[in-house]
Amino acid sequence: MRFVHVADFHLGKPFGNFDEDTRAALKAARLDALQATGALAVSRNAEFVVIAGDTFDAEAPPSRLVKRALDAMAAFPDLTWIWMPGNHDSLAAVDLWERLERDKPANVVLATSAEVIEIGPDVAILPAPPSVRASGYDLTEWMGTADTGTRIRIGLAHGGVTDFGSEDGGLATIPPDRAETSNLDYLALGDWHGQMRITSRTWYAGGLRRMVSRGTRLRVLWWLISTCTVTRRV
Repeated sequence: MRFVHVADFHLGKPFGNFDEDTRAALKAARLDALQATGALAVSRNAEFVVIAGDTFDAEAPPSRLVKRALDAMAAFPDLTWIWMPGNHDSLAAVDLWERLERDKPANVVLATSAEVIEIGPDVAILPAPPSVRASGYDLTEWMGTADTGTRIRIGLAHGGVTDFGSEDGGLATIPPDRAETSNLDYLALGDWHGQMRITSRTWYAGGLRRMVSRGTRLRVLWWLISTCTVTRRV
Protein backbone atom coordinates (compact mmCIF):
# COMPACT_ATOMS: atom_id res chain seq x y z
CA MET A 1 0.00 0.00 0.00
CA ARG A 2 1.49 3.32 -1.07
CA PHE A 3 0.50 6.85 -0.12
CA VAL A 4 1.88 10.40 -0.12
CA HIS A 5 2.31 12.40 3.09
CA VAL A 6 2.34 16.21 2.81
CA ALA A 7 1.74 19.13 5.15
CA ASP A 8 2.08 22.87 5.63
CA PHE A 9 1.20 24.29 2.22
CA HIS A 10 0.14 27.54 3.94
CA LEU A 11 -1.92 28.63 0.96
CA GLY A 12 -2.58 32.36 1.10
CA LYS A 13 0.64 33.19 2.95
CA PRO A 14 0.99 36.98 2.47
CA PHE A 15 4.77 37.26 1.79
CA GLY A 16 4.67 40.85 3.01
CA ASN A 17 8.43 41.41 2.63
CA PHE A 18 8.33 41.07 -1.16
CA ASP A 19 7.21 43.31 -3.99
CA GLU A 20 3.76 42.80 -5.48
CA ASP A 21 4.83 40.72 -8.48
CA THR A 22 6.97 38.40 -6.37
CA ARG A 23 4.19 37.97 -3.81
CA ALA A 24 1.80 36.94 -6.56
CA ALA A 25 4.31 34.46 -7.99
CA LEU A 26 5.00 32.88 -4.60
CA LYS A 27 1.30 32.53 -3.80
CA ALA A 28 0.69 30.91 -7.19
CA ALA A 29 3.59 28.52 -6.63
CA ARG A 30 1.94 27.19 -3.46
CA LEU A 31 -1.20 26.32 -5.36
CA ASP A 32 0.92 24.77 -8.09
CA ALA A 33 2.55 22.59 -5.42
CA LEU A 34 -0.84 21.23 -4.41
CA GLN A 35 -1.52 20.29 -8.02
CA ALA A 36 1.97 18.79 -8.30
CA THR A 37 1.30 16.64 -5.24
CA GLY A 38 -1.63 15.02 -7.01
CA ALA A 39 0.44 14.45 -10.13
CA LEU A 40 3.26 12.91 -8.09
CA ALA A 41 0.87 10.63 -6.22
CA VAL A 42 -0.61 9.36 -9.47
CA SER A 43 2.84 8.86 -11.01
CA ARG A 44 3.93 6.82 -7.97
CA ASN A 45 0.73 4.74 -8.02
CA ALA A 46 -0.25 6.04 -4.59
CA GLU A 47 -3.70 5.15 -3.33
CA PHE A 48 -4.21 8.31 -1.32
CA VAL A 49 -2.66 11.53 0.02
CA VAL A 50 -2.67 12.56 3.68
CA ILE A 51 -2.41 16.28 4.48
CA ALA A 52 -1.15 16.77 8.04
CA GLY A 53 -2.50 20.27 8.61
CA ASP A 54 -1.97 23.93 7.70
CA THR A 55 -3.20 23.71 4.14
CA PHE A 56 -4.20 27.35 4.60
CA ASP A 57 -2.09 30.01 6.28
CA ALA A 58 -5.07 31.57 8.07
CA GLU A 59 -8.49 30.62 9.38
CA ALA A 60 -10.37 32.83 6.91
CA PRO A 61 -8.80 32.34 3.47
CA PRO A 62 -10.44 34.09 0.50
CA SER A 63 -13.32 32.16 -1.06
CA ARG A 64 -11.53 32.08 -4.41
CA LEU A 65 -8.49 30.45 -2.82
CA VAL A 66 -10.64 27.81 -1.12
CA LYS A 67 -12.28 26.97 -4.45
CA ARG A 68 -8.94 26.72 -6.23
CA ALA A 69 -7.61 24.34 -3.58
CA LEU A 70 -10.67 22.11 -3.92
CA ASP A 71 -10.41 22.25 -7.71
CA ALA A 72 -6.76 21.13 -7.52
CA MET A 73 -7.78 18.02 -5.58
CA ALA A 74 -10.83 17.36 -7.76
CA ALA A 75 -8.51 17.25 -10.79
CA PHE A 76 -7.39 13.78 -9.61
CA PRO A 77 -10.73 11.99 -9.15
CA ASP A 78 -9.19 8.54 -8.67
CA LEU A 79 -6.96 9.77 -5.84
CA THR A 80 -8.32 10.11 -2.29
CA TRP A 81 -7.20 13.12 -0.25
CA ILE A 82 -7.36 12.88 3.56
CA TRP A 83 -7.33 16.51 4.72
CA MET A 84 -6.79 17.39 8.37
CA PRO A 85 -6.77 20.84 10.01
CA GLY A 86 -3.59 22.29 11.49
CA ASN A 87 -2.97 25.10 13.93
CA HIS A 88 -3.21 27.87 11.32
CA ASP A 89 -6.50 26.47 9.95
CA SER A 90 -7.80 24.74 13.08
CA LEU A 91 -11.38 23.65 13.71
CA ALA A 92 -11.93 27.01 15.41
CA ALA A 93 -12.41 28.26 11.83
CA VAL A 94 -15.98 26.97 11.83
CA ASP A 95 -17.04 28.78 8.65
CA LEU A 96 -14.06 27.42 6.72
CA TRP A 97 -14.62 23.78 7.66
CA GLU A 98 -18.38 24.01 7.11
CA ARG A 99 -17.72 25.35 3.64
CA LEU A 100 -15.18 22.63 2.89
CA GLU A 101 -17.64 19.97 4.02
CA ARG A 102 -20.31 21.46 1.79
CA ASP A 103 -18.19 22.07 -1.32
CA LYS A 104 -15.58 19.31 -1.29
CA PRO A 105 -15.42 16.89 -4.22
CA ALA A 106 -16.18 13.22 -3.71
CA ASN A 107 -12.49 12.26 -3.51
CA VAL A 108 -11.77 14.50 -0.48
CA VAL A 109 -12.25 13.21 3.07
CA LEU A 110 -12.08 15.78 5.86
CA ALA A 111 -10.39 14.43 8.98
CA THR A 112 -12.13 16.74 11.43
CA SER A 113 -12.76 14.43 14.37
CA ALA A 114 -10.77 11.91 16.39
CA GLU A 115 -12.43 8.93 14.75
CA VAL A 116 -11.14 6.11 12.58
CA ILE A 117 -11.40 6.76 8.83
CA GLU A 118 -11.43 3.56 6.80
CA ILE A 119 -9.78 3.67 3.40
CA GLY A 120 -10.78 0.60 1.44
CA PRO A 121 -10.59 -2.79 3.14
CA ASP A 122 -7.02 -2.56 4.43
CA VAL A 123 -6.24 0.92 5.81
CA ALA A 124 -7.36 2.91 8.85
CA ILE A 125 -6.48 6.60 9.28
CA LEU A 126 -6.39 7.85 12.88
CA PRO A 127 -6.48 11.67 12.84
CA ALA A 128 -5.84 14.09 15.71
CA PRO A 129 -7.27 17.37 14.38
CA PRO A 130 -6.50 20.55 16.39
CA SER A 131 -9.67 22.21 17.69
CA VAL A 132 -7.78 25.45 18.41
CA ARG A 133 -4.40 26.92 17.49
CA ALA A 134 -2.64 25.58 20.60
CA SER A 135 -4.48 22.78 22.38
CA GLY A 136 -1.90 22.34 25.14
CA TYR A 137 -2.47 18.60 25.44
CA ASP A 138 -1.75 15.42 23.52
CA LEU A 139 -4.40 14.98 20.82
CA THR A 140 -2.90 11.66 19.71
CA GLU A 141 -3.58 9.83 22.97
CA TRP A 142 -6.81 8.28 21.67
CA MET A 143 -4.95 6.37 18.97
CA GLY A 144 -3.77 3.73 21.43
CA THR A 145 -7.30 2.51 22.14
CA ALA A 146 -8.71 2.78 18.61
CA ASP A 147 -10.02 -0.53 17.30
CA THR A 148 -9.00 -0.99 13.67
CA GLY A 149 -9.05 -4.78 13.41
CA THR A 150 -6.35 -6.04 11.09
CA ARG A 151 -6.11 -2.84 9.06
CA ILE A 152 -2.88 -0.93 8.55
CA ARG A 153 -2.90 1.91 11.11
CA ILE A 154 -1.79 5.37 9.96
CA GLY A 155 -1.86 8.21 12.48
CA LEU A 156 -2.23 11.83 11.36
CA ALA A 157 -1.28 14.73 13.65
CA HIS A 158 -0.07 18.33 13.68
CA GLY A 159 2.26 19.80 16.28
CA GLY A 160 5.60 19.35 17.99
CA VAL A 161 6.93 16.20 19.58
CA THR A 162 8.01 16.46 23.19
CA ASP A 163 11.74 16.62 22.54
CA PHE A 164 11.59 19.76 20.42
CA GLY A 165 9.26 22.74 20.12
CA SER A 166 6.61 23.55 17.55
CA GLU A 167 7.85 25.79 14.74
CA ASP A 168 5.29 28.36 15.85
CA GLY A 169 6.54 28.25 19.43
CA GLY A 170 3.54 26.33 20.73
CA LEU A 171 3.53 23.57 23.29
CA ALA A 172 5.09 20.32 22.10
CA THR A 173 2.69 17.60 23.16
CA ILE A 174 3.06 14.62 20.82
CA PRO A 175 5.12 11.79 22.37
CA PRO A 176 7.97 10.83 20.04
CA ASP A 177 7.12 7.15 20.58
CA ARG A 178 3.41 7.54 19.80
CA ALA A 179 3.64 5.22 16.78
CA GLU A 180 5.21 2.48 18.87
CA THR A 181 2.96 2.78 21.94
CA SER A 182 -0.23 3.02 19.86
CA ASN A 183 0.71 0.24 17.43
CA LEU A 184 0.75 2.58 14.44
CA ASP A 185 2.36 1.45 11.23
CA TYR A 186 3.10 5.09 10.41
CA LEU A 187 2.53 8.49 12.06
CA ALA A 188 2.28 11.35 9.55
CA LEU A 189 3.13 14.68 11.17
CA GLY A 190 2.81 18.32 10.17
CA ASP A 191 3.92 21.66 11.69
CA TRP A 192 7.71 21.35 11.43
CA HIS A 193 8.70 22.83 8.07
CA GLY A 194 11.72 20.66 7.39
CA GLN A 195 11.48 16.98 6.60
CA MET A 196 12.43 15.10 9.76
CA ARG A 197 12.61 11.50 10.91
CA ILE A 198 11.50 11.06 14.52
CA THR A 199 11.49 7.24 14.51
CA SER A 200 11.39 4.67 11.74
CA ARG A 201 7.59 4.97 11.78
CA THR A 202 7.20 8.71 12.49
CA TRP A 203 8.04 11.51 10.07
CA TYR A 204 7.44 15.18 9.45
CA ALA A 205 6.84 15.58 5.73
CA GLY A 206 8.24 19.11 5.69
CA GLY A 207 6.70 22.21 4.17
CA LEU A 208 7.23 24.54 1.26
CA ARG A 209 10.50 26.39 1.13
CA ARG A 210 11.52 29.56 -0.68
CA MET A 211 14.76 29.34 -2.61
CA VAL A 212 16.47 32.54 -3.78
CA SER A 213 18.92 32.44 -6.66
CA ARG A 214 21.83 34.79 -5.89
CA GLY A 215 22.39 37.62 -8.32
CA THR A 216 18.94 37.35 -9.88
CA ARG A 217 15.32 38.04 -8.97
CA LEU A 218 14.43 34.40 -9.48
CA ARG A 219 12.53 33.00 -6.54
CA VAL A 220 10.95 29.57 -6.59
CA LEU A 221 9.35 27.27 -4.08
CA TRP A 222 10.09 23.64 -3.43
CA TRP A 223 8.71 21.25 -0.91
CA LEU A 224 9.65 18.03 0.83
CA ILE A 225 7.27 15.13 1.06
CA SER A 226 7.29 11.57 2.21
CA THR A 227 6.19 8.98 -0.32
CA CYS A 228 5.56 5.98 1.86
CA THR A 229 5.11 2.30 1.22
CA VAL A 230 3.70 0.54 4.27
CA THR A 231 3.16 -3.17 4.76
CA ARG A 232 1.29 -4.74 7.62
CA ARG A 233 3.59 -5.64 10.49
CA VAL A 234 3.33 -9.17 11.91
